[in-house]
Amino acid sequence: MADTIASEGTYDATNGKWDLGELQRRDRRLGANLPEAATLTIILEGDNAADATATATIANDNANRPYRVCIGRADGSNFDESHCGVDSSWHEGPVYDHRDDNNAATLTARAGTGRGAPALPAKEDTTPAIVVEWLPVADLYGSDILQYEVWRSSSEWERADGAVFCDAYAAICTYIDADVETGQTYQYRVRAVSMSAQLGPWSDTIEKKAKDRSSTVGAPEAPALTATPNEPHGDTQILLTWNKPVENGSAIISYTVEVANRSNGPWSAPTNPPALGPDATSWTHARLPDGTTRYYRIKATNGQGDSPWSNVVEVSTRATAQPSAPENVRAAPDGGNAIDVSWDEPRLPAGHEGWNITRYEVQWSDDGVSRWRGAGSVDGETLTFKHSGLHPGDTRYYRVAARTGRALSQWSYPPYATATTLTGVPAQPTLTARAEAHNVINLKWTQPADNGSEITHYDIQWSEDGRPGSWQALAGVSPADITAYADSDLAPVTTRHYRVRAVNDTGPGTWSRPASATTPVDTTRGVGRPTAPLNLHLLAGDGSIDAVWDPPASDGGSPITRYEVQLDGSTVSDDSTNTYLSIFEDSKGSLLTNGRRYNVRVRAINESGYTGPYAQASAVPNKPQVPPSEPRNVEQTEGHGHIVVTWREPYDPGHPELTGYRVQYRQNCTDNCDDWLPATPISAQPTDRSATITGLDNGTTYQVRVWAVNRAGDSPRAGADGALKATPQQAGDGQGQPPTNPRNLRLSPGIDPNDGEKRSITATWSAPSDRGNPALTGYQVQYRCRWCGYDEWADWTTLTFGDDESTTATRATITGLNPEMDYQVQVKTVDNGYGSGLAIAQTATR
Repeated sequence: MADTIASEGTYDATNGKWDLGELQRRDRRLGANLPEAATLTIILEGDNAADATATATIANDNANRPYRVCIGRADGSNFDESHCGVDSSWHEGPVYDHRDDNNAATLTARAGTGRGAPALPAKEDTTPAIVVEWLPVADLYGSDILQYEVWRSSSEWERADGAVFCDAYAAICTYIDADVETGQTYQYRVRAVSMSAQLGPWSDTIEKKAKDRSSTVGAPEAPALTATPNEPHGDTQILLTWNKPVENGSAIISYTVEVANRSNGPWSAPTNPPALGPDATSWTHARLPDGTTRYYRIKATNGQGDSPWSNVVEVSTRATAQPSAPENVRAAPDGGNAIDVSWDEPRLPAGHEGWNITRYEVQWSDDGVSRWRGAGSVDGETLTFKHSGLHPGDTRYYRVAARTGRALSQWSYPPYATATTLTGVPAQPTLTARAEAHNVINLKWTQPADNGSEITHYDIQWSEDGRPGSWQALAGVSPADITAYADSDLAPVTTRHYRVRAVNDTGPGTWSRPASATTPVDTTRGVGRPTAPLNLHLLAGDGSIDAVWDPPASDGGSPITRYEVQLDGSTVSDDSTNTYLSIFEDSKGSLLTNGRRYNVRVRAINESGYTGPYAQASAVPNKPQVPPSEPRNVEQTEGHGHIVVTWREPYDPGHPELTGYRVQYRQNCTDNCDDWLPATPISAQPTDRSATITGLDNGTTYQVRVWAVNRAGDSPRAGADGALKATPQQAGDGQGQPPTNPRNLRLSPGIDPNDGEKRSITATWSAPSDRGNPALTGYQVQYRCRWCGYDEWADWTTLTFGDDESTTATRATITGLNPEMDYQVQVKTVDNGYGSGLAIAQTATR
């Protein structure tokens, strides 16, 4: 008897009997039946436990009294009333008890099912924190369990937690009470809370004492481990969490996790085992298959050794099976421009009936065979979809698929749902518009053919200028039997454009051709024209003109209601009372062009519709002039009596374009410096990237600076802080001289005979006027591409001649070029120990 408990029972009100169903062993929560020849005794509870009487049934008239169920052997040798816990306190709720150490269950006679209070094992705690454990409850009265409440008492009962969540199929539920005083004794009890907010009965009460182990030095206690799917990635990840156990006088160093496929092992470290430090209290096991079950345990390690292994937890990743295809897909036309698609929910795989469909995907095809295209999607609770934007007479085939998370079902099966949009929208009406007074425009139109479906109403729209995107609906629509409309309450001298269309059950017909009218001047008032606006001033900017003016000296006896602004004779604004306007584009939407002169004129319009004369002015938009930024990558190379300075173009050339560079030098100094001296020539060209400063003293250090110039001014000086320094040096016998620059450098594009594209450049040049001492030994040819990368010009590439990077010829051909790009070529004399000459780089245009 001591190893058996009763499972969930059902009360039959027709015969007053309880069917207790399967009886289960405490050491295995599933599947263990009552041993052969066991008996079941039901004890009717009286006014007190001592009055309990045995009976085989529960009568209807006792339906609200508590009962006990006791289990004993057939011969009665292992049964008496004491096994029913006569002296125990009884719960009078509609459930019974699954306590491990109590073989009785309290039952209330009522229809329906119930599960009992949580079973609290009697376990003495040996740590300053108290661990409360209980067996989970499956349901309350058919409703799933939401959470548990844990209460404790040292003198009065109080709630010990916010909420404890525990899976119904977990091996055990755990609550750790760390807010305890050493040596204090506490009582605990637990009850379940259902999804429908019903409270279960209290468990039995257990008593635990928080002991002081601070003076003991040893290995740590075992952690308490829990595990759940790591949502929203619970199909591939499991989250482990644990408490930091009692360290027993030695700080925890690390934790070790082991995993197994079965509860009894074999155990091993996870793939790529985690490094869990002393502060870790969680770890996520990722990259697991969906629907996989794993078992975990963990131990803590300190300087004294390892803790015992924790409790073993069992957890499974969420399965992601594929649902079946949606069923009974249907399609029906909704007028001439849409088709309504509907379907029934798919069947979910066995074991996944509780899953939620998150979305439905809808596709369409012209023939139901090929070229399936997406029509759209709806949420998982919607079983309809409207395919809009179609034309009358369009035929479409449809198929639908269901999505649950990342899993997509098969598409619905042939034959596919099909429908054709309706034809026969109304014909096009003919519209006329006429101003009948200074504030009214009357519209009239012909009634068009309804093409087999009765006209239900007319849509009317208006626009200020008749351009696409400017149409607005008039207030209300015109009934089917009326073919006229009066647009009233307009201002004098107001121009409006109109269009109308007929609508029937098939859909709307074609818009009429636009018709327009302008209300006349209000002659009923003694007013006249306003004068011209005053002080019109234009401010030109980069692609813009700002116009500002003052109101006219006279409004003609009627308040000014708006100003009309024209650019080169076309209206760009006529609906504002503002006395300013920023103009960025003309009346056709084209942006203003810098450098072009535009004429602007403004006139006032008063409430009576009178227009005054124009005020006029002109302006030319221009991009502001900006100096360039400083040259980049400035470097200097020393030679005999000279310095060669090289640079790259600025990041920002400014506006307008570069006109050249300036190079200056002076002897190195910190105080009382000499004036800067210009290099020769004084001005380098915009395409130059080097300059040679000659006539210098060997062994003397010089400072160099370089800057770029355009018509807006100078860039900052590169080297102005004295950072660019060089010292010419004598080489050889001291009588040497570098060659001068190569002369007459010319470039000729070459045509590829295979495709007629320009894929090569031939460079020719003449020898320098002075071949230097020692004499010139050859030339080096370099080239680079424009806009082949982030910068305007790429780095220089040196042309090779066999294994050599120089040639003695005065001609070289560069091949393998991109015909879509521009290139630069430069030719230098080979350094003879005293320097080299550099030809001015030329640009080869494609």
